[in-house]
Amino acid sequence: MKKIVTLIALTFVINISKAQKTKLSEIPKAVSESFKTNFPDVKGEVWEKEKEKDNFEAEFKINTVEISATFNSDGKLIEREVKMNISELPETITEYIKKNYPDYKLSEASRIVNSDGVLSYEAEIMKGKNTTDLLFDSNGSFLEKSKD
Repeated sequence: MKKIVTLIALTFVINISKAQKTKLSEIPKAVSESFKTNFPDVKGEVWEKEKEKDNFEAEFKINTVEISATFNSDGKLIEREVKMNISELPETITEYIKKNYPDYKLSEASRIVNSDGVLSYEAEIMKGKNTTDLLFDSNGSFLEKSKD
């Protein structure tokens, strides 16, 4: 039992350390200015600092659509991630998930466009309380898997 509690606590600490809510006053000026240039009408964004890459991610909504934008510390927009309906995922992706993760439920989907304009898709799948993100290219070919 003691090992289980320790494991749960360790998992919690690791998840918190990956990205932490960040006050707007702690965001580098280049990042906040780039955000205002790219999203001039957005107010009330929530910022997180990604520890492993030293990037900053803003989460916000435009017309009820959830969006996140990731910037490096110099203010360069690295990617935009836009939530989408699961039904909008390319069929190749949903078929891949059905075949390779039959015990998982598809819970979220996003369209990601990087700074070079390259499109990819992210599908979040769940089994119980465990979530996993799957990344696919614009043609629906599997690229990588990461645990949340």
